[in-house]
Amino acid sequence: MGFNFTDLILLIGTNPLPNYVTAKYIIDNNPELKNVWLLYSAEDHQRSTKDYADNIKCVLNETAKNFKGEINLIPLTDVENAQTLKNDLNDNLKRELGNRIHLNYTGGTKVMGIFVYEWINSLEVKEKSYSYLSARTFALINPDKDLDYIDLRKEIDIELKDLISLHSYKRLNNDREIFFKAANLYGEWVSYNTDKLFIISDKKENKSLKYFFYSFMANSKLVCEETFNSKKEIFKFYTIEGKLLEINNTLPPNIRFFKTNGEFNTGLEYNPRLQEIIEFFSGVMLEMFIYKLLKDNSKNVYHDWKMKKEGITERFQLDVAWINGYQLIGISCTTSSNKSECKSKAFEVIHRVQQIGGSEAKSILITTMEEEISHHESGVSDIKLLGEELETDLGVGKKILVLGRKDLRKEIFLKKIKEFIK
Repeated sequence: MGFNFTDLILLIGTNPLPNYVTAKYIIDNNPELKNVWLLYSAEDHQRSTKDYADNIKCVLNETAKNFKGEINLIPLTDVENAQTLKNDLNDNLKRELGNRIHLNYTGGTKVMGIFVYEWINSLEVKEKSYSYLSARTFALINPDKDLDYIDLRKEIDIELKDLISLHSYKRLNNDREIFFKAANLYGEWVSYNTDKLFIISDKKENKSLKYFFYSFMANSKLVCEETFNSKKEIFKFYTIEGKLLEINNTLPPNIRFFKTNGEFNTGLEYNPRLQEIIEFFSGVMLEMFIYKLLKDNSKNVYHDWKMKKEGITERFQLDVAWINGYQLIGISCTTSSNKSECKSKAFEVIHRVQQIGGSEAKSILITTMEEEISHHESGVSDIKLLGEELETDLGVGKKILVLGRKDLRKEIFLKKIKEFIK
């Protein structure tokens, strides 16, 4: 699709990513472009999309620094009233436009798109053209011309920090670099021992220790309560060995859960990084294993991003995130094989990924479930059953992939991921 228009008009809704992708691609491929116009709803605070318009402009200013034109914001006081909207455009935009105009109507509401389209159609200018960004083909499509299916995931990259910035989110934590060496050792071992993803053995004497770490995954407040101190007395009688001890000893001395001889580190409750240490043994090492598998074979892979939106107390986390061009794939990892617990994790990652990645985003759930047919009446494995339930219950179609223990061998894992993101 060739471009020679001078003015790009975008409609800003509550998903700013398609607007950003469209603007960035056109800026990169249209030397004639003079102005980008971001039309946003200026209604009451809850319905206003001004913040999204501001964020798009801010990120474009960072990623498209060679653009010599202007990025302008145009308020629309009532996007559901045709005459009011057209009055706003006549007063604030008409005199500023050049003679070749392009409207991308991916964002905003359908009503907003219709009204703006009608207004542009009424203008006496040399050239008018239109397009939308397809969430199915990832292509920028001009309905009035032959389709030119260029997958923009191969043309436009966006970093996670910029993606969350579009939604006014900021990262709260830093990378866990101090744990990577131990996680790599775990990854090397578990690649050939996928039946032992949870590194603490099933020996009878390890039951309480394993239960503690398993419980922590469901209740992170364990660190902050008396539960840890009571468990500490039990841990004094433990001596670990084998691969768990080897991984523990790879950690820097100040963050080891156990001493080098395998005995419990009794002074651990005074360590300011106690929660991180327990999180690592409770399942973060599995997240880091998945992260490394992807990182070694792809770019734009991220681990453990805790995020918060300005002015909102709620926080959320992505275990592993991979951005395929501009398509977000969020990955949630759990060492649980319980279908109900896995389903709860899936609900969360699907919601969060769509929240910042839009309808184009996909989700992956990593579990320790088995492929074998379970005892239930359906005659299928829990993995397949859970995937079908999620597709039906949430209406996400083929945008969720559930993987089990045996899928985590490197070759199998990468093959399934590649097929999933096509």
